[in-house]
Amino acid sequence: MALEQTHPSDWNKIYMELASLIGKENTILLYTHYKGAYINFPMRLLSKEGLQRIVYSEFNGNNSRDIAKKYGYSVRHINRVVQEKSSSK
Repeated sequence: MALEQTHPSDWNKIYMELASLIGKENTILLYTHYKGAYINFPMRLLSKEGLQRIVYSEFNGNNSRDIAKKYGYSVRHINRVVQEKSSSK
């Protein structure tokens, strides 16, 4: 029997949870690619460089709070990113 023919209710709990979030086909893709590996998902989706790029493009001198709330960072952290940009000029 191929993996595609199995039912998620027969899978280990983590794979059942994944299937309910991302679907059976995507869960099987993750399983075949990463089976046996330990995967650690960072708390933040954005890389440092990605956040810098976003902040630089959206910052207007007055919207640190909005950017922080939008992307789940503290205002202090966003201000630090802005300050790093200013000091590197």
